[in-house]
Amino acid sequence: MPLSNGRNRRTRKLFKRPFRGHGISNTSTILHTYKVGDYVTILCNSSIQHGLPYKAFHGKTGRVWNVNPHAIGVMVNKKVNNRIVVKRLHISPEHIRPSGCQKDFLERKAAVAAIRKQNIHFKKKERTSSITS
Repeated sequence: MPLSNGRNRRTRKLFKRPFRGHGISNTSTILHTYKVGDYVTILCNSSIQHGLPYKAFHGKTGRVWNVNPHAIGVMVNKKVNNRIVVKRLHISPEHIRPSGCQKDFLERKAAVAAIRKQNIHFKKKERTSSITS
C-alpha cells in the first residue's frame, strides 16, 4: 500500500529478523556497558518495539553522548537537503551494538606507541658527505 504513511511504513525487509533469529534476544545485549564517547551501530531489533529508532537511522554509526538506565543517547549525522545535521537520539540498548569502526585505528596507534618506546627516530637526518674536496 504505497499511500499509507505510518511510522514503520515500508520496513518489511528492513526490520525483519534473520533466519532462525526470531524471538527474544540474549540478555548480553541489554547488559553491555556503554560509556560516553563509545562508537555504536544502530541496528533495529523488531521483536522489541519500545525505544525503536526511526528507520532512517538503521545501520548508522554514532557516538554515545548520554547514558540513562533504560536508554542510550547517540549522536548521528543525518543528511538533510544540502547539509549534515547532528541528530541526538535516545535508543533502547536492544537496538544498538558496539561498533568496530575504530579497531584498525586503535591497532595502528598501539603499534606506533610500541615503536616509539624503542626510541627509533623518524625524523630525517642531514646528510654529511664523506667526500671532501
